[in-house]
Amino acid sequence: MPSLYRPIVKMALTLTLVFTPPAFAVDLPGPLVETAWLSANLNSKDLVVVDVRLKDDITTLGFVPGARWWDWSEVRVDRSVDGVELESVVPTKAQFEALMAALNITPSSTVVIVPLSHTPSSFTMGTRAYWTLKYFGHDKVALLNGGMAKWTAEKKTSNFVPQTVAQHSVYRVKTVHQELLAKTADVMAAVDKRNVQIVDARTPEFYLGQKKKDYVYAKGHISGAKIFANTEVQDKQTRAFKSTAALKAQLAQNGIDVDQPMITYCDSGHLSTGLWFIAHEMMGNKNVRLYDGSMHEWTKDPKRPVVTGQE
Repeated sequence: MPSLYRPIVKMALTLTLVFTPPAFAVDLPGPLVETAWLSANLNSKDLVVVDVRLKDDITTLGFVPGARWWDWSEVRVDRSVDGVELESVVPTKAQFEALMAALNITPSSTVVIVPLSHTPSSFTMGTRAYWTLKYFGHDKVALLNGGMAKWTAEKKTSNFVPQTVAQHSVYRVKTVHQELLAKTADVMAAVDKRNVQIVDARTPEFYLGQKKKDYVYAKGHISGAKIFANTEVQDKQTRAFKSTAALKAQLAQNGIDVDQPMITYCDSGHLSTGLWFIAHEMMGNKNVRLYDGSMHEWTKDPKRPVVTGQE
């Protein structure tokens, strides 16, 4: 190359370096992200916003810009577990991989789960999706505190429809965190030995046996279980989690020690993920497990102890 052109080439390279903005992957601040953080980081590299709601709620509250929709009906599956046919449980590894691929999520994606959060039930759809990602080893995940209810109340920009997923990724699970899951044998051992707290996340009428779901075969609660209803997890004004201090105080009032081993359950392993999230993620108790089959699986065998009323 003639020496006359070398300074020009060098200058062009320098300008390219100056004017090409660097791309940085976003770092999550913790298991919860606030609306201000998400708004400021929406365009970050590798960030994937996933909205979890029912199809019937597509027109409710809009979507965070760029959010992909994960149909709540696909978060859990009906399948056989240890020879027992169960409804609405965690998918198999292969099924989870297919779900992530369909959302164009890769193992390196930073995922923020956005539930509607206009009710405690819809809020804990988000915690259930979060638990599922954690169970399959996807640690780069956070939950939007207060979900779309808080996002909308703050008049942040929303889209009417979710983002179309134009292509699929390749997703492979490397680690399954079995320690996050309690099976029926684990719950039975806790009932017998009374060495692990069992906590029911349903409302009192279900805990006491005044009502039951169709897919639960006996009224009441697991013997020895304490209650912390999922209706208690949210601040009624903001729809975000109550403060950790307030939650810890309420749990203590119900005889629950958030620092001790715990198994959470409900009717189907949905509502109880809110309490799992509070104890395991917000308060750092790594000895908290979700009983995925919950009362649905527990009551399939009439010999398992179920109690109505207060113990």
